[in-house]
Amino acid sequence: MRRLSLRFERFTNGLLAARPLPTDANGNPKPQVSRRIEAVVRPVSAFDEAILSVGVVDLTNQNIVVDSYDSSDPTKSTNGLYDAAKRQENGDIATDGQLIEAGNAHIFGDVATNAGTVSGAANISGVERTDFYQEPIPVGAPVWVNWNTSVSTVTNSTTITASGTKGTIASRYVLSEVSLGGGKTLTIAGNPDGSQTYVEIYVTGDISVAGTGQMIIQPGVTATIYFAGNVDISGNGVLNSNNQPGDLLLYGIQPPSSTPMHVNFGGNTQITASIYAPGHDVTVNGGGTNGHVYGSIVGKTVTMTGVSNLHYDEQLGSRGMINNYKIVSWFEDNR
Repeated sequence: MRRLSLRFERFTNGLLAARPLPTDANGNPKPQVSRRIEAVVRPVSAFDEAILSVGVVDLTNQNIVVDSYDSSDPTKSTNGLYDAAKRQENGDIATDGQLIEAGNAHIFGDVATNAGTVSGAANISGVERTDFYQEPIPVGAPVWVNWNTSVSTVTNSTTITASGTKGTIASRYVLSEVSLGGGKTLTIAGNPDGSQTYVEIYVTGDISVAGTGQMIIQPGVTATIYFAGNVDISGNGVLNSNNQPGDLLLYGIQPPSSTPMHVNFGGNTQITASIYAPGHDVTVNGGGTNGHVYGSIVGKTVTMTGVSNLHYDEQLGSRGMINNYKIVSWFEDNR
């Protein structure tokens, strides 16, 4: 928003002009507001922090690491991938609630609460703030008139083909569920040459990828997946061949307030994706020794356990849906 005039009739072609004040029935001048405001704002991505929670953030192990990298900058990544030797300190964590249980996790970034407290903060590299509030925008179910009907449910090995044009019928799918295990795969196929393609998938039920089941996003595919149910993924259940979290966006449809929903990443899960589910409890269970999330997490609550790590790609600050606006500059003219 820019140049908001609260009494525009006082200005002509941007210049202050003398105008008679309106009067009431008795001829007395009516009260007037005379101020012009110029505000320059920037959009804020849904993935502006490494972790954003509506409620509690709970990091329960000192072996947990939250940090950042920049996939577009070779000094802050290697071939666009996270490199611990080039670690950055923008792995910020924020909550609209009043508690962050840091658990002595190694947080390379800032932490912020809504007039709350941070416990176990010995290994936080950045600043601690208590003035944070940014209400996540709830996600509604996609409203598509038509979509690709070649696939309606995924319980066996299935291939979905992405399209070269974003938002076309060919690139949109509605699935009742995704349930993969026992070597079953869902392959989201792109072009053989790896050129850019797009797919949008709305899963009206649950997503479950367990055991040796796997969801594979082929090179060049940018996938946006909306889910109305629960999500349970373990091990290497999702392979994002692009290795860019901005190429796999997972959006949780806002459930009724009385319905508990969850997103669980279990075991040694390694996933490159961005998760926006402010109505779901999100858990990253580091049950093994090498769990990694490359991307960003937004949840109703966010819990990380065991040996689990989150590496935030700073490029996500300009990807995904717009969640808010921040003021860059503010000027008032009260002549």
